[in-house]
Amino acid sequence: GLNINLEFNVDLFDQQTIERFIHHYTELLKQMAAEPGRPLRSLSLVGQDDLYGLLDIDYEQVSQVFGLTPMQRDLYLDSLLHEGTCENGLGHTFEIHSELDGALWKESIQTVTDRYGALRTRIVRCDKPYAEIGYQCIEEQQPIMFEQRDLTDAGLDETGLRQYARDLVLQPYDFEQGSLVRH
Repeated sequence: GLNINLEFNVDLFDQQTIERFIHHYTELLKQMAAEPGRPLRSLSLVGQDDLYGLLDIDYEQVSQVFGLTPMQRDLYLDSLLHEGTCENGLGHTFEIHSELDGALWKESIQTVTDRYGALRTRIVRCDKPYAEIGYQCIEEQQPIMFEQRDLTDAGLDETGLRQYARDLVLQPYDFEQGSLVRH
């Protein structure tokens, strides 16, 4: 085992702060011992078990929590700086020239969403100075929100339909409130 003696100035630090420091230091040592070749930049002061409490998320609703990749972090920060923008959004529309079986379509999307956790991802912000700014939370499988719109009688010409679809697809996301994918 490893014994650590820690002396601190009680005028500068309270007991709770030092206990949190020791907990974080212990977490780092555990990660380093478990994977000696792991890059230092991939180590976290906060253990997986602590993340659920730190982020105030429910074990029953979230199956996994990950730190953001550098690209995800940049995109998330960009979305915080430029709220309401769609510059980092991606959407796709397509035309179907026959009758659509909405139930079958929903079932297919549900199957794919259940299989790939990334489609159930939401970003949870964290304001603690010793943690990352955000975490990727994979929600447990649940029924998808699916809305089918029939625009047959909307009176829109082809240009109007394309604009309607574009506006729908490019609505800004609220990363913290819902999954990254809308159906």
